[in-house]
Amino acid sequence: MHTVTLQSLSLHIPVLESREPTDLHAEAAGLSMGPNAQTLVNKYLDTDESFAIPSPGSQILGPAGAVIAEIPATFWRGLRIEPASKRRGSNAPARKRKRPSESFVRKEPTEQKIHFSAPLVIAADGARSALRAQLQPAITSEYAGYVAWRGCIPEAQTPEPLKGALEGKLVFTMLGGHYIIAYLTPGPTGSTKQGDRVFEWCWYSPSPAGSPSFAEIMTDTVGHRHNKTVPRGQLRDEVFHELIHKSKDPFVTAITSHRGSASTFYNGKVFLAGEAYTQFRPHLGLSCDLAVLQALTLREALTGDKTMAEYEKAVGDYAAEFSMRSTAMDHFGLTGKWPEGYVPLYAKKPT
Repeated sequence: MHTVTLQSLSLHIPVLESREPTDLHAEAAGLSMGPNAQTLVNKYLDTDESFAIPSPGSQILGPAGAVIAEIPATFWRGLRIEPASKRRGSNAPARKRKRPSESFVRKEPTEQKIHFSAPLVIAADGARSALRAQLQPAITSEYAGYVAWRGCIPEAQTPEPLKGALEGKLVFTMLGGHYIIAYLTPGPTGSTKQGDRVFEWCWYSPSPAGSPSFAEIMTDTVGHRHNKTVPRGQLRDEVFHELIHKSKDPFVTAITSHRGSASTFYNGKVFLAGEAYTQFRPHLGLSCDLAVLQALTLREALTGDKTMAEYEKAVGDYAAEFSMRSTAMDHFGLTGKWPEGYVPLYAKKPT
């Protein structure tokens, strides 16, 4: 996100990825493209809408169960492949280049460390950010008390009752204490052509921390206990017996969240971006929208259109509001009721 916006200023932006592309497969399955992400794509990327699946549905339901809002949806696989291929070629990894003005520390397989220096550092290393652990050690992700089971099947095998997903709709099924959402995503290569796409489902199910069932769920096929995600292909059959045989590479994630107290440090020289700063619960599908807002607003700060104080306020206000709203949506999905006193977006009166 930041690479796209800051390269438009003719800045040299080395991208330092701590994981191999294959390691990203265990990440969240589907992401909606919120308004900030749409702004970035329309303004900075020379692309059409082939990377996205338009959705006539919504993640928000009205009191009578009717869909209230509609947003176009994209997903991690498509969003990641498309901009990356436009920046450096679909098969070319991000290279670590040394210049006198650059700085980072990278651990090599030999345990050797390489040191550089840079005038600006953006940490976008996710919810378990190594840099945030140094800057804000008291802020850690907290388990929300439930897990998300995820899997996918070819679109041709979509069950009849759920075929609304083939029209781009988000199928939201409440089951009393837990719920399932189902949707269409690009295929393994990022293709959105009919026949290439996949039907994905996500089942949010309570599992108390420290319980024997939670420990069993988070233990993979070789007996390793995971803290957050049991990756694709490593779930034990007995844990999720029926769907595991019908879905391709199912996986499970313990849902966590945290709210950062600040996103800028050292007088605007170090930034925490996306989930390195604040991690929303996934129910609104807007996690990537925070990182995009930061990328768009940082560009404005660097050009002088905004001050760093205005950057911090815009980012902080957004993080606070949608941390609250994602938690409220979590409550609605698991109980069928909004938290007392909460006003959902569709019910807010225009100001």
